[in-house]
Amino acid sequence: MRRTYRINVDDADTALEIEKKAGKVPNVTAVTVSFVHEKLYLEAFEEGFDRTAAAVLAAGRTVKKDLVMEEPTASCGCADEDEEKESWAERTAVWRIAFGLAAAAIGIWLEYFYGADRLTLGAVYGLGLLAVGCNVFWGALVRVAHLKAPDEKLLMSIAALGAFAIGECLEGLAVLLFYEIGEYLEDRAVDIRRSRKRAAPP
Repeated sequence: MRRTYRINVDDADTALEIEKKAGKVPNVTAVTVSFVHEKLYLEAFEEGFDRTAAAVLAAGRTVKKDLVMEEPTASCGCADEDEEKESWAERTAVWRIAFGLAAAAIGIWLEYFYGADRLTLGAVYGLGLLAVGCNVFWGALVRVAHLKAPDEKLLMSIAALGAFAIGECLEGLAVLLFYEIGEYLEDRAVDIRRSRKRAAPP
């Protein structure tokens, strides 16, 4: 049986330590902690699953005292769908970044070699902004809709849209490009570190 929990973990080291501790809890067959998405994916035997989840929370609190595991977002089937959506977002990250870089390059080329007007440049950079920042904008909207405290996605959205509003379109696109590239590299680094840690002898 598998469930997905929302957790208040936002750094790689804490996520890895919680994952290590939770993996030693009896009846747990697999556990993955994603600090990027602030979620914990728990697989355990169906019998006594709630007790196992409570034990996982207790184990996690030995690493982070104020750890919170919110109620499962969905049953097994929906949790799989939720995880699949996140996996899709990760798989498309390279294409979104590539599109944003291409838009930036085309805009610079049009501006410096053809003297393109601001409207044309705004359209080119705007397309790049929508492509590279769609995931960031959606995360910011969801957070605002749920009346949660501002996070980095909301701040990045404000910075990028603010730059566009004052006519600095390339700078607005660059803000989200650097942010997305950083997130992608950080995510890959965590995956590599997690794989090495699992492969290491106990």
